[in-house]
Amino acid sequence: MDMILHPRSVQRCTRCVLTADYPGLDFDEHGICSRCREFEPSAVHGDSKLHEAVERSRTPGGKYDCLVMLSGGRDSTFTLHYAVKELGLRVLACAIDNGCVPEETHENIRNATSILGVDLLVKTHDNLLRSFPAALSAWFRRPSPGLLPTLCTGCRRGLARCYREFSRKSGISLRLSGGGEPEKSIATSFFATSSDRETRARQLVLGLATEVARNPGYWTRTSLLVQMLLEYSDSWLAPQSLHRLRKTVTRARTVTIELFRFVPWNEKLIMDTITSKLKWKRYRLSRADWRSDCKIAVLRNYFNYQILGFSKHDELVSNLVRQGTLSRAEALSRVEHDNDQSEDSIREICGELGVRYDDRWRTRLPREWRSRREGSLGN
Repeated sequence: MDMILHPRSVQRCTRCVLTADYPGLDFDEHGICSRCREFEPSAVHGDSKLHEAVERSRTPGGKYDCLVMLSGGRDSTFTLHYAVKELGLRVLACAIDNGCVPEETHENIRNATSILGVDLLVKTHDNLLRSFPAALSAWFRRPSPGLLPTLCTGCRRGLARCYREFSRKSGISLRLSGGGEPEKSIATSFFATSSDRETRARQLVLGLATEVARNPGYWTRTSLLVQMLLEYSDSWLAPQSLHRLRKTVTRARTVTIELFRFVPWNEKLIMDTITSKLKWKRYRLSRADWRSDCKIAVLRNYFNYQILGFSKHDELVSNLVRQGTLSRAEALSRVEHDNDQSEDSIREICGELGVRYDDRWRTRLPREWRSRREGSLGN
């Protein structure tokens, strides 16, 4: 029997489904959260603007018009389909294997490129696998939801390196991605409050550094700390001056277009398209369709939910409620289903990743998180 840490009854926003434990959230007298009160619909530029942007940036005279960054998840798979069938582009699909990709995701990539008749280029990196055992062990030492992103140490750096290699070796100037989907980052909300990008980055770095300093599991692992610093250099957290310097040195002249900045993100259309036309399927050990492209994402959601009672699933469906594409009742049903990840499945995922699941992590929660949980469960 699993030991459940999340609250049996929590205050949720009366408009979306975010809980009172969500960092930085407050409620008005009607029980509506600050995220809902401040919500403004994202501008979607439209299909005609997308065609204009593609025409300006596509690579003339070559074998391919653009690269599509294909993770094997649902958004990038739909993006590939859209690029070929709706935009009529000659596409080179590029996939990255970080060593933590489920077999179902590999199969999704093979099916999509084969059915659409698209060439596929795959690169691998071991940055994540080299850091993950130490990062997980360090996190178990003093669990904190704010440090869950450290489980992915090395991946961003590996992705950035592979993306640069794709662009440089192919000579293709246009990259099309499935970015712009309605999701936010939990991690930044724990430490960053400013709306200014540079200030927010400094707040986040300071917050992460403070949490790491409190956990001996991190600062006794020099190689992990080095990897985390290297990761920072390839992160959006890094100062703009560093990104400009990298572009100057590498002479990068690529343009990235995020599909869902131009086309409305329609979950039903996306899922119907990729499942019926491209034989897409989710990772068998994940309860949710969302983020089926990496096993570590499932672990992060599980730990976050067990500590605080919410996960990325709550964020996603809450945004869909605000946009009017999902009812609150449907959202509540979704989070109940998607967050119902069994401990046995987490143990199995850890086994697939070559690490041991330490079920003692619950007794090692920092005092502030433990008191928070005990207060929620006290009724």
